[in-house]
Amino acid sequence: MTIGLGDGVITLWDAKKIVEAGPSAELKVGRGCVSATNIHSGVPVTSIEFNPHKKNLLASGGSEVLIQDIQGSLKQPNMYKPGMPNFHQGSRITSISWNRIVPHILASASEDGKIVVWDLKVSKSIFNFTEPSQDQSQDNYFDYYNERPESQ
Repeated sequence: MTIGLGDGVITLWDAKKIVEAGPSAELKVGRGCVSATNIHSGVPVTSIEFNPHKKNLLASGGSEVLIQDIQGSLKQPNMYKPGMPNFHQGSRITSISWNRIVPHILASASEDGKIVVWDLKVSKSIFNFTEPSQDQSQDNYFDYYNERPESQ
């Protein structure tokens, strides 16, 4: 289980330890929290999702999209950007979604209506667009419809 906080910290939790500790236990590092890492340097974490195919990859968004690879270390994960430039510059990430079929494809959206689809194999955006009817007062959320089409 993971939680993105308002100060840019991402915490990883062991659900079994939380349940075992009981409802009145104080939760902290060592008692359920296995890692607390400042990933977004003071910028609120507004979206977060584990890769459904590669459980060691965690995408998160604040003012930019960052990928953590926690396979080597929970406390000091390898971190990288999905590509350059940051198409969400000056805006807050509102949604992140891994493709449910292709493990190296990630999409992100921001409050300015920008939607970007990233290909992590080539470390770049494969396409991006801005939702023209995006009302600046509303957040932009999405999720893939990732069903394989039926054979005809």
